[in-house]
Amino acid sequence: MMAISMALSALILISSVPVNGDLVEFGSIEEGGSMLLSRYNHTATLLDDGRVLVVGGTIDGRTSIGSCEVYDPDKDSWKSGADLEQERMRHSAELLPSGRVLVSGGYVGTEEGHPSLLMDYNGTTAYSLSTTEIYDPISDTWEAGPELGKSRFWPASLALPDGRVILMGGMNDEVGALASCEIFDPEDNIWREAAPMNAARTRCMATLLEDGSILITGGHNAMNKMPFDSCERYYPDEDRWEAVAPMNRGRGYHSAVLLNDGRVLVSGGFSGPGLPDWKDGEIYDPVADGWEMTSEMAFPRHNQLSVVLPGGEAVIMCGSNCATGMCHSGFEYYDPESDTWKDTSLVVMGRKWSTATQLDDGRVLIVGGLSCNEPTANVEIFSPPDDIEEDLSIGPHMFLGTILITALMIYIRRRR
Repeated sequence: MMAISMALSALILISSVPVNGDLVEFGSIEEGGSMLLSRYNHTATLLDDGRVLVVGGTIDGRTSIGSCEVYDPDKDSWKSGADLEQERMRHSAELLPSGRVLVSGGYVGTEEGHPSLLMDYNGTTAYSLSTTEIYDPISDTWEAGPELGKSRFWPASLALPDGRVILMGGMNDEVGALASCEIFDPEDNIWREAAPMNAARTRCMATLLEDGSILITGGHNAMNKMPFDSCERYYPDEDRWEAVAPMNRGRGYHSAVLLNDGRVLVSGGFSGPGLPDWKDGEIYDPVADGWEMTSEMAFPRHNQLSVVLPGGEAVIMCGSNCATGMCHSGFEYYDPESDTWKDTSLVVMGRKWSTATQLDDGRVLIVGGLSCNEPTANVEIFSPPDDIEEDLSIGPHMFLGTILITALMIYIRRRR
């Protein structure tokens, strides 16, 4: 079975290249040192000293893990960190002003798996976590943090400019999607209830705007996975939410990043159960309170990774396509100056539920995830370009990869 999985991974690398598209050279991808343990649904946090802390997640999609690892970019190597007191996945992790890391909430996991809708739970709250833990990277130790007011997993979370941390929405297995929000004050070591959002939502995206306010986009209500087009904006100094212009598409499991000019780029995302993912993006102007559509990406995708580079480009990588169930190995980017998406000649491992962390030197660390239904410990490092890209052409023979994948999937199903 492992051989089949590896073969399928190789074929995905082939099939994710457009048939007749013009590709550009854009930096480079190299394989990094592998983690000690395969995992997905984890978090990755850049520490003050430039290392990266990876926390928790799952190996089998059913039970959570408590192991942690620390990546040293100077040595391209991993070492084990102290284990969490409580195993968890689908949690949040934010860097505090002290250099410590706050890990909040999450999901325990059971043999029943980790479903995404309220109807899939049995009515108990035994799976959602309200506990928090704080990691000290100097002593490599964890200590218990204050408990949340409400258990939750998959919250949107951000570190605020004043050092506080806010958790927004998410879901738990008692009521489903949450509108409630909580703010952690590291000086008082306490969580305080904040004003709730206008809509209960999970799998939404939170973006910190230049004025210190927060833009929340999309998500779903944990009842039927139909994504929202609605958006709202939070003002921390006033503890106030206001509805803002909706997106042109309902999106969940999408990506949202702050561009260098202060606008927000939202791309891809889940369009609805059994429907193809969105292939386009749109940009929010917080001054005009309006959205404008972008051109289409090379691939429809959700659960992708996105990072804005120092040069202003927003790179998109990995993720998957609901229509096919396949993970993406294509790597593309949005150029704000030309207002266009550009597909590149770069190929990454097809994976979802992974993380992307921008290192101090501008490189991007891609860690773990689920690839071809197998958890991976694989690590890849993207180095941004030093000069302008060059056009490449890919011939129609690359379409062969898609045919081979289809044939292999049919073979696997018949063998089961």
